[in-house]
Amino acid sequence: MNKFESTSIQKKVKEKYDKVFPGGDTLILGVSGGPDSMALLYLFHKSSIPVFVVHINYGLRDEESDSDQHLVEDVCAMWGIECCSVFFGNEKIEGNFQDWARKKRYQVFRDLQKEINAAGIAVAHHQDDQLETILFKILRGGGVSNWKGLQMWDGDIFRPILDITKPEILKFCKFEAIPYRIDASNESNDYTRNALRNTVFPVFDEFIPGWKSNLKAVGHKAEVTDEVLNKMLELVVENNSLLVDELSELSLNLKASIVQKFVRNSADYALSKGEINAMVQLIESQTRSEEHTSELQSPCNLVCRLLLEK
Repeated sequence: MNKFESTSIQKKVKEKYDKVFPGGDTLILGVSGGPDSMALLYLFHKSSIPVFVVHINYGLRDEESDSDQHLVEDVCAMWGIECCSVFFGNEKIEGNFQDWARKKRYQVFRDLQKEINAAGIAVAHHQDDQLETILFKILRGGGVSNWKGLQMWDGDIFRPILDITKPEILKFCKFEAIPYRIDASNESNDYTRNALRNTVFPVFDEFIPGWKSNLKAVGHKAEVTDEVLNKMLELVVENNSLLVDELSELSLNLKASIVQKFVRNSADYALSKGEINAMVQLIESQTRSEEHTSELQSPCNLVCRLLLEK
C-alpha cells in the first residue's frame, strides 16, 4: 500500500460519514482491539469524527483478553477519545457463544447510544464479512430477496469499510503503523464462520476464481429482487390488507414471497418456511371460498389465525 491508497481509504470513510451524518453527529464505535476495528478507530481519529468507543471483554482468554482491553484503552487515551470497557467474564453463556456475545455487545452499544444520544453504532464489518453473510443466507435456505448483504447504513448500524477487504485492512494497518492484537481463537474451527474462513474459502480461492465477485453480485441481485417485491406489494395491498383478487393471479411461489414480505414489513414477524406455506394455504382456501371478500385480514390477524390453528 502507498500513501495515495491510504489517503483514498481515509477520504472515502469521511465522505460516507458526511453523507449519512451531515450534522457531525457522535457515534458509538465498537472496538475489539483487532486490526479491523483498530483501523476504523484510526480512520475516525484522523478525520476528527466524534465517537464514544466501547470495548467488550468476554474474559475467555484470560491475560490475552485483558491485553486487548488495555490496548484499546491506551490508544483511546493517547488520541483523546472517550472510551469505556465492559466485562462479561462472569456471565453465564447461554447457547451458541457467538450469538450470545453478539446480543450482549449490541445491547451495550444501544444502551450507551440512548444514554449519550449518539446518532448510530459504527462497526468494522468489511468485505469478507459481507461475503460470509451472503453465503450464510443462501445456505440457510432463505428466499432470493433475503440474500442481500450488509448495508453501509441501515438506519441503526454504520459500516464505512464494508467495501474494503481483510488483506487491504492489514496492509493499511502496517502502512499507518496502527497497533492491533490478533485473537488466536479466530484460528479455531469450532465456530462456523471460522471454519468457512479457514477451510472452505481457501478451496474456493483455488478452484473457483472470481467467486468473491460473483457472490457480491448475488447480493446486488437480491437487492433488485427485494425492490421488485416491494413494488408488487404495493399492487396487492390496500389499507394494510392483502387483496384476494390480485393475489389469485399470482403463482404459488410468488404468493409465498409476497406473504412473507407483507407480514415481515407490517407485523414485524419473521415467518418460517412451514408458516409461509400454511399462510398461503390459508389465502388459497379463502380465495376458493364462495363467500370470500376482496380483502384479506391484516397481517397481525393472519399471524394470529395461523398460530391458533397450529
